[in-house]
Amino acid sequence: MMFKTSKRNIFVVIACFVVFLAIFFYSAESTRRDLLTKYEIGKSMVDNGDYQNGINILIRLGDYQDNLLYIEKARNRIEYDQAVSMFSERKYEEARIIFERLEDKDIANITNQEETPESYVSEINKLINSQKEKEQKYSDAVECFDSGNYKTAYSLLISINGYSEEVDAMLEKCIEYIKRLSLSKTISAGVRFSAGVTEDSKIEFAGIDPGYKEVLLEWDNIISISAKGHFIIGLKKDGSVVTTGRIGNYRIDTSDWRDIIEVAAGELYIIGLKNDGTLTAQGHNGDKQIDIDEWTNIVSVAAGPRHTVGLDKDGNIYITGYGSGNQLKNIADHKDEWTNIIAIAAGGRSQSYTAALKKDGTVVVAYQNGLHRFSVNDWTDIIAIAAGDSHIVGLKSNGHVVLATLDSKESEEIDGWEDIVAIDAGFGFTLGLTEKGEVEAIGNEWQGQIDVDDWRKIARREEWNFVLDDSFNFILGK
Repeated sequence: MMFKTSKRNIFVVIACFVVFLAIFFYSAESTRRDLLTKYEIGKSMVDNGDYQNGINILIRLGDYQDNLLYIEKARNRIEYDQAVSMFSERKYEEARIIFERLEDKDIANITNQEETPESYVSEINKLINSQKEKEQKYSDAVECFDSGNYKTAYSLLISINGYSEEVDAMLEKCIEYIKRLSLSKTISAGVRFSAGVTEDSKIEFAGIDPGYKEVLLEWDNIISISAKGHFIIGLKKDGSVVTTGRIGNYRIDTSDWRDIIEVAAGELYIIGLKNDGTLTAQGHNGDKQIDIDEWTNIVSVAAGPRHTVGLDKDGNIYITGYGSGNQLKNIADHKDEWTNIIAIAAGGRSQSYTAALKKDGTVVVAYQNGLHRFSVNDWTDIIAIAAGDSHIVGLKSNGHVVLATLDSKESEEIDGWEDIVAIDAGFGFTLGLTEKGEVEAIGNEWQGQIDVDDWRKIARREEWNFVLDDSFNFILGK
């Protein structure tokens, strides 16, 4: 009986052991399969770009197969993507630190179409050097702009156009200032007086004082002057405008004028050209000389005694005021001649006319009355023009000046005038500015309007040298 009990116990023990082994192996297999399943899931997530969730699964498996390698490659990929994002946001220094750490590292799912960390580091180094160069150019441009050297500032800024919002804003401002300077006139011949802008941006005056000479002496920061009519109008460096204020019943107030790039004075009215190509005007409008509200894309404006002329960016001529209808018809009848216009002038008194300078250095004139003519057909190599009441003057590239009088059969060169860089024509007299900043004057002197010998040095613009890139549609100059 005891033997039978002993054999039964042994059988039970063996059975229990077998069951234990079965359970053990089943549990081990289940664990192995669970680990393998999680491993495969984690690997699949990494392989499919779900890096962080893949890492979260794999990290629980510890040192299982090549689990740690997959985790490292996935983490490297996350850092790689972060660095690429930083690179696209121009955070080059931060991106470079990461890319340098990833050099020679295994990165999950890196393809031949993607740049290697080494390539990014090389590109970033080039970009950083380029960025430093652009920052230096911008700094130099700001310094040039602040000192008034707008041409150099423009050259620097255009080479880094689009680099930053600050660069783009500065470039627009620079273009505005260049336009303003290119259109500015530092000598102006009126009816009974002359005015000039000195190198220190003050005003010189000659002729009959209508009562506002003291006002002129107080003006400062002036870059351009127009004294064609009874008003004198001054354009400041910042685009604001000052005037002598009043003549007869006409009150002029330009305190709210802004962004002006050119000014012109008629007999009893004034015109201002804005940077956006539109015009503003005040004063007498009996001949519709200030009906300019609908004009757009204007790049230059001129005022005669009673008519206004505009030139747009496409070279089209606009005219309004006294005699404008016949002048426009005259232009339409000779449209083949009125092409490639780069500058305009408005003159006359009893008869109005419009003169235009062409890109080839020749001059055309539109008249109110077909009976009157200027002998300008043989003019060549002209770089600037000016219109008086009954005469036209042209500045040649060699610094000499030619003059044509209404109904004269020939034009003539003004004797003794050399090295002239700017001209203007008034009521029977002409002014010329020399390279040295001195002013030559010839013609009517009965009211002292050509007594300019004691003027201080007048500012020289040489405006035809200020020519912007065609993409800015600024066509003045040669």
